[in-house]
Amino acid sequence: MPGKYLVTLDEYLNDRDREYPLDKTKFANCIKLLVAINFLRERYGRPLIVVSGYRPGRYNLQAGGAISSPHLSCEAVDLGDAKHELRNYLLGHLELLVELDLYMEDPSYTP
Repeated sequence: MPGKYLVTLDEYLNDRDREYPLDKTKFANCIKLLVAINFLRERYGRPLIVVSGYRPGRYNLQAGGAISSPHLSCEAVDLGDAKHELRNYLLGHLELLVELDLYMEDPSYTP
């Protein structure tokens, strides 16, 4: 069902843009990322949970994020799903990640 369970801008920003407003570049990055992950969601066919979206300043520090984390510039999102099947789906559809210019981190390398 197209449009069902889309990841929203509000969900991605988590009100953190109030304290750390987006400039034009971050906003453009955010929109590009949302288009990609919502296309991914449509192909996956199930709801996705934003585990970690925009992570500016103190939020990145609290998460233990890298100083140059792409979460700071709205170029990254950590996603999950209710049944934890997303990882297996993506491993079976790596061409989709390439098509969407997304990558998947190995959880054993990131906290």
